[in-house]
Amino acid sequence: MTKVALINPGVKKVLGTKKLQSIVGIPKTPLGLCFLASYLEKYGIDVCILDQMAGQNVEKRLLEEKPDVVGVTAMTMFAQEAYRLAEFAKENLDCLTVMGGIHASSLPEEAKEHVDIVVVGEGEKILLNIAQKSKDIKPGIVQGEMLQNINEIPLPARHLVDMDFYLSQKETITGIGIVAESVLTSRGCPYRCIFCANSKRRVPIRYRNLDSIVEELKMLKDNYKVKGIAFVDECFSANRQRLVEICKEIKKLDLIWDVQTRSNLIDEEMIRLMKDSGCVQVGIGFESGSQRILNIMKKGTTVEQNKKAVEICKKVGMKVRGCFIVGSPTETKEDIEMTRKFIDENGVDYVTFFLMTPFPGSELWDYCKENNLIPKNFDWSTFTTGPQAIPFACNTIPMDELKRIHNELDLRYSIRNYTFAQLMKRGLKNPVPVASTIKKFIKNKLVK
Repeated sequence: MTKVALINPGVKKVLGTKKLQSIVGIPKTPLGLCFLASYLEKYGIDVCILDQMAGQNVEKRLLEEKPDVVGVTAMTMFAQEAYRLAEFAKENLDCLTVMGGIHASSLPEEAKEHVDIVVVGEGEKILLNIAQKSKDIKPGIVQGEMLQNINEIPLPARHLVDMDFYLSQKETITGIGIVAESVLTSRGCPYRCIFCANSKRRVPIRYRNLDSIVEELKMLKDNYKVKGIAFVDECFSANRQRLVEICKEIKKLDLIWDVQTRSNLIDEEMIRLMKDSGCVQVGIGFESGSQRILNIMKKGTTVEQNKKAVEICKKVGMKVRGCFIVGSPTETKEDIEMTRKFIDENGVDYVTFFLMTPFPGSELWDYCKENNLIPKNFDWSTFTTGPQAIPFACNTIPMDELKRIHNELDLRYSIRNYTFAQLMKRGLKNPVPVASTIKKFIKNKLVK
């Protein structure tokens, strides 16, 4: 029987929880690999997941497992580490190396320099074919076959990852002191924001059936004692009838949940239904308070729609977690000031600021290439949306100044995200990061 090892690259050195979160945010269960693994298991393939993000020594595990096929997923931030681990496998094992994921799909020629096979697109069917015929597969770049019916994939193989690690990574529902596990119920997105790595791909949205979703939620509650769910679909509420059905079922399970959605999909009836079923907050990508910038982003929403969405949520008593981006092409300080005013005037409950990053595969990446904005020498590890990012998509504000503005806004709203009592409670549990935030806040003279 062919043995397959799937690798989740992260940070090479094993770090403590606090330092890891400062670099990558709160680590999430690698659902993509878990779905791949469950699909392979369905057809009798022996699979393991080697998870560097969870602190595993991947090199040691590879030598112990001796797999026939090594599959490495490549996110842009961890591309260099993905390449290194793939090369380690090639040099030390008699195996076939395969790479997939959004970075490899976007830059297959680059990825091909480090592995035998690069899979562009969805990987379940092609990886099964590779595993079943590993000795006959020719090296090169192959196109993955999109699953029309994603219900062919069993529940994600969480039994192959360290769930104790992922369920210990603090709350993922902002402001709610509860452990929440990520759940993905669909694939694809009908929108084309320029900063999304999938903005140029025409991938139809496909949904898991209700029975499968309910089975997964029950399993998480019964097997892992999960009380909170964070739905991480790109566009969870695109299908209204499906949302109604999910709300009815999740209410029976007595789970707390949050979700990402868009302002143009929000109405009062929907928010009331969600709140009644246990939803405590909605995350909305407002991105900017400037309509000019929203248009440049091709966001497909208006400032007025964003205002109305907050108004509806406040009326119903639903918390709003707003996401905003600074550093868009041609953005000015006046545009950023419009964003700040939008937050303050509309009373967004929780705020997160990101730096605009041109990920390979996105329309923004092409824009930056065409306008010679991408430096000749850069490190893929800087392709994040947090403080480590290099915001070179914007050439109207000096880079150092743009990062300073981002850091000030991020600090200001990090403090504002919590009441004094909540901040003190978090400080008792995690004194180092909270004290560091307060120190930076004072240093930047943001306390009035």
